[in-house]
Amino acid sequence: GWFEFSGGASGGIGYSDYAPQTVGGAWSLTANWSSGSSSPGYFGGFGRTNPVDISGLTHFTFWINPDAGQDYNLEINLQDDDNGDGQTLPANDDEFQYVCRVSPTGPCAIAGGGWQKVEIPLSSFTLDTSYLYGGNNQLDTKPTGQGGNGQLINVVMAMISNTGAPTSFLTDYWVFENQNAIQAVVDIEDAVLHPHHDGSVSSPAQLNDVIEVVVFGTSTAVGDAADLDTDLIDTSTLKFGPGEGAVSSGHGPEFNVDVDSDGLDDARFRFLMGDAAFNKVTCTDDTGVLVGELTNGDTFEGSDTFTSDCNAVCH
Repeated sequence: GWFEFSGGASGGIGYSDYAPQTVGGAWSLTANWSSGSSSPGYFGGFGRTNPVDISGLTHFTFWINPDAGQDYNLEINLQDDDNGDGQTLPANDDEFQYVCRVSPTGPCAIAGGGWQKVEIPLSSFTLDTSYLYGGNNQLDTKPTGQGGNGQLINVVMAMISNTGAPTSFLTDYWVFENQNAIQAVVDIEDAVLHPHHDGSVSSPAQLNDVIEVVVFGTSTAVGDAADLDTDLIDTSTLKFGPGEGAVSSGHGPEFNVDVDSDGLDDARFRFLMGDAAFNKVTCTDDTGVLVGELTNGDTFEGSDTFTSDCNAVCH
């Protein structure tokens, strides 16, 4: 989940119903810190704990909408798990940092410039031992259970004011991407999802909703942006949602379907809500990301938006 911390200033995070329209969705996260003085320095920050396998991915991307007239550094930190214990501890693990300068002239993001997408190659993150110092000095990407040394645990953003003025912005859609991957056109067939229907004991009637996701076949020969033959999708490689859920074993995939009647084969896959693991506490998730591989070795990814509803009882 999300967490926050303060340095030489007070503040915190919250939610806003103003989100980047390019991405879709209804909610974004707000970050506001102020020192009450004109002294520059470390104000505080926030982050998200979300253990995830980022092997094969190339970039960390996020959207930001910074308030006008401000000048600060966002220290973006990737914290990994070096010993497979599922947590980050200073004596055991590593941290890698990228500094994003936000100011009226950027260069990372323009203060007052509205919604902007920031794309950072993972290779641009450098080792920072000021907090986590005990790892192997490498960004570990794969869980020990899958033959790796560890995986990413936290993404943290710390605010360093360059002028002493407040630091305040909206942010949304933190995603690790493979920018070498084919960009797929994906449709989550239900516009409204119920994250609390996750099969747990707290789920109404212990419902574990099935999420149907369509991957559309595309071809540059007919004007599409990319070529994607859905008949080549390797079902065993698919990962969906924050939990990177696999295709439900009880619901077989459908190949050779033409959902949009364009003459190209599409494919439909089904995932369980408990595996996708959308946030049932805040109920603010609004984007589902699907990644996978083709049998020819190519990778693909795509996403679609939805509305979270955690009030429904049964349906």
